[in-house]
Amino acid sequence: MQTPWRAVRAGRLHGVVFIALLSMSSARVARAQSSAAATRDGWVVGGLIGRIRVADVPDGHGTAIGIGATRFTPQRPGVDLAIVTIPQLFHDGQIPVHGQLGVAVPLQMGSGLFLVPTVGVDAAGLPGESSGGWVGYHWAARALFATRQLGVEAGVVWVRAVNAPNTMWLVELGLMHVPLPGPPRPRATTPVPGEY
Repeated sequence: MQTPWRAVRAGRLHGVVFIALLSMSSARVARAQSSAAATRDGWVVGGLIGRIRVADVPDGHGTAIGIGATRFTPQRPGVDLAIVTIPQLFHDGQIPVHGQLGVAVPLQMGSGLFLVPTVGVDAAGLPGESSGGWVGYHWAARALFATRQLGVEAGVVWVRAVNAPNTMWLVELGLMHVPLPGPPRPRATTPVPGEY
């Protein structure tokens, strides 16, 4: 059984620990609120270079170059676009094009570091040609490190053509222009039926 002075001492110790935990949690919430007050909101646009590989095809690989753009707001879905080509497939003035349209949800992992998962649809072929093209779908995981208005993006894209036996992998690196941190832009609200 505890003596009274030990009970008082234990009560004081619990009080000190509680106050310390409360201070730390409030400081953490304040930091989260202050970081949420300044966010990157806008378009991330830049050039991409990567290595493409078709699964189970011995010579199905090459270097891909292109451009990409993402409507970027952390923790909110945005449009993700990319157009790439493979220079080694150029012949007779024809340039094969691979386009991607998807939805990205940037997730802030730290100061200037974002994880950007993406899913979407694909189409590829020769512009102006109706044969030889294909459509498909993809998922991707990219990491974006941003400082000021410059960003470096690295990621992996998995692509599957509809009714095709092979899948395609693209490992890419991008040098991107990113929006500066600022106050969040207001988003349009959806009216609730019956409210005027």
